[in-house]
Amino acid sequence: MVVDVASLGVVGVPAGVGAVSGAVVGYAIKKVLKIAAVVIGLFMTGVMALYYKKIVNIDWTQLQTQSQQAVDYLYQQGSIMFGQVSNQVNSHVIGVSASNVGLGLGIGTFLMGFTWGFRKG
Repeated sequence: MVVDVASLGVVGVPAGVGAVSGAVVGYAIKKVLKIAAVVIGLFMTGVMALYYKKIVNIDWTQLQTQSQQAVDYLYQQGSIMFGQVSNQVNSHVIGVSASNVGLGLGIGTFLMGFTWGFRKG
């Protein structure tokens, strides 16, 4: 059995690039989320200390209303974004060819690399 080296590039390059870029992106996102959690935690600790010392007064019902509105807005925007991404993917992936197999393999290895990088981050 003879394997054409040129055909390996159609599959091998997207798989390698997908895995490496997925791992880097997953690792970076995890680090950014950790830093954001620390900053938000320090901010909330400072606000609670000011509230405890009676320097600031917090309207808890207004805070709850505003935070619920923010969560609802983010959920709505996320649903719209994922719907648009799904429509784009469905409209571009029509037939099965060597390039689509490479693209699918690249996306699959990106997701595996992303998961690995996110866990290691």
